[in-house]
Amino acid sequence: MNLYAYCGNNPINWIDPWGLDKKEGSLGDMLGDIGWFLGEVVKKAWNAPNTALGVAVGIVGVPLGGDMPKIEHNGIEFTNCPLIIDGAALTLGNTMLYGQGNYSWQQIMSQP
Repeated sequence: MNLYAYCGNNPINWIDPWGLDKKEGSLGDMLGDIGWFLGEVVKKAWNAPNTALGVAVGIVGVPLGGDMPKIEHNGIEFTNCPLIIDGAALTLGNTMLYGQGNYSWQQIMSQP
């Protein structure tokens, strides 16, 4: 059995970091790809609790007079959140919380 068949029988000049197809590169390239992938996994895992906290704060603000959430600008937006200081904004993970009197980016861009 040839253990190098996955990279075209040439492990010196070719790499196969995902086990799908050979590509030109070096061991350093392969380690760089793996490092990038692991970095992305860590970022997503780090972001999830912050996003959950932002959603929780936003949901608590809805019965107190805040607007229902919207999926906008690659995240979840809560506008007119009474738990945020007027005119201020807070970002937690992929959640944006805007205080009363503050507008989402789309509302600002649509004004004449």
